[in-house]
Amino acid sequence: MPTQLIAAFRATLEEVANSDLLVHVVDASDPDWKGQEAAVLGVLKDIGVDQLPRLTAYNKMDRVSLPLREAFRNRQGVLFSATTGDRLDELLAAVERQLAVQSVEKELWFSFNEGGRLAQLHEYMDVISQQTTAKGIHVRVRAHPTTLSQWLKDDARQ
Repeated sequence: MPTQLIAAFRATLEEVANSDLLVHVVDASDPDWKGQEAAVLGVLKDIGVDQLPRLTAYNKMDRVSLPLREAFRNRQGVLFSATTGDRLDELLAAVERQLAVQSVEKELWFSFNEGGRLAQLHEYMDVISQQTTAKGIHVRVRAHPTTLSQWLKDDARQ
């Protein structure tokens, strides 16, 4: 990638460092897909995020010959078609698996007057269980450690 282009998108590229998972979409129908894949991996290395969890998604399987599809199946990643939706469910399942591996569980307590915060928690985390007791609301959540720590940090400010 040209230096000027990297400089122009530096702020956007630096946001990648905050990602829980990078989904690297490769155009499987492009004759130079290997070169493009390598170029992106080089940029990720240049900006210091090549060690982040990554899932490679090979798009446009509807435009790829059957022998080439078989070759892609032997690679680490998921072959799918955004146009037809074929194997999109496999891509989503792979993303969920990758994120689930990174998740942690935590128990939290809410007073009865924290309904707004509790609703916000439901937006950002997977609620495993929720019980109302005489003392308040007990919730067990599953989330990425970064999401959880950010939410707790924001909660402490309020």
